[in-house]
Amino acid sequence: MEPIDEFINRSNSKNEIYYQLLNDLGNCIEEIVNFGSNIVSWIMQIPQAKDDEIPCLLFLRNFLDELDGISILIKYSSIDTCNNLLRTALENFFYIEYILEKNSYDRSMSFFVWNTFRNKKLYHRFDGISKEYKLLLTSWQKDKFLKNSQPIVIPDLAQLKIENKNLLDHPMYKPYTIEYERTKKTIPNPEWYSLFDGPKNIQELANNLNYQIFYEILYRNWSASAHGTNILDGKASRTNDNKLALYQIRMPNKKCIEVTQYCFNLSLIIFKSIINKKFPDRIETYNQWYLKESKFILSLSDVKITKI
Repeated sequence: MEPIDEFINRSNSKNEIYYQLLNDLGNCIEEIVNFGSNIVSWIMQIPQAKDDEIPCLLFLRNFLDELDGISILIKYSSIDTCNNLLRTALENFFYIEYILEKNSYDRSMSFFVWNTFRNKKLYHRFDGISKEYKLLLTSWQKDKFLKNSQPIVIPDLAQLKIENKNLLDHPMYKPYTIEYERTKKTIPNPEWYSLFDGPKNIQELANNLNYQIFYEILYRNWSASAHGTNILDGKASRTNDNKLALYQIRMPNKKCIEVTQYCFNLSLIIFKSIINKKFPDRIETYNQWYLKESKFILSLSDVKITKI
């Protein structure tokens, strides 16, 4: 089927200046990811890196992965969809800042144990015999789409359960397993950062890190995109004769600049936090990179976006 141009125009030819801007913005975000990839490499090269390096490293990997996806969306003028990735990137931002703030080892190990308990729940839910599986089966049989099919059973589950139990019983994990069980008495489904009397939810996490405005303005707004409820503002309007007009998908949108600025600013904080904590001798490398890239970001304040 051919697309309806009034709803989605896939041609870049109508506004060459705008699409050149999008390409420049996408390249800017790619450069942010490029620098981040060097930080990943530095962490990987730490001699005898401890297990507690892994959560921070993987949260950074995910943060950069989200930004890399945004760079692709920006180049194709799919701007509103970037909010979903920005929300995940902001969560990773909070997680990295929390681990680096203090007690990094305990917080990293808390994540490992929390993830192991999460897998334990998954294994019981799909083992074909447990109480959790029977509850799942009841829901499965009521599902409109799946009720006539057989529920999933994870293969080799017995071995996975043994490995899971061995991890939770391991002397290295044991103190954090005890702490998880203690926390669960007051928070039924605790987040990993809730252990050791930590924040109960993402809002408390942001507040404890003194990123209240990041949560109130950015996270709340981007959550509406993630949950699919931001369907009014900037999506439709009424014409002069009171007819409904839908805004075109991929329409030139000044938010492309805002998205790029958010990517840059979040990255600046994260990169500097990691470098200050782990690689203080590389701060000059960061400063030189920042001075170069900030010139492009500052130039965006003069850019005007016009609709096709």
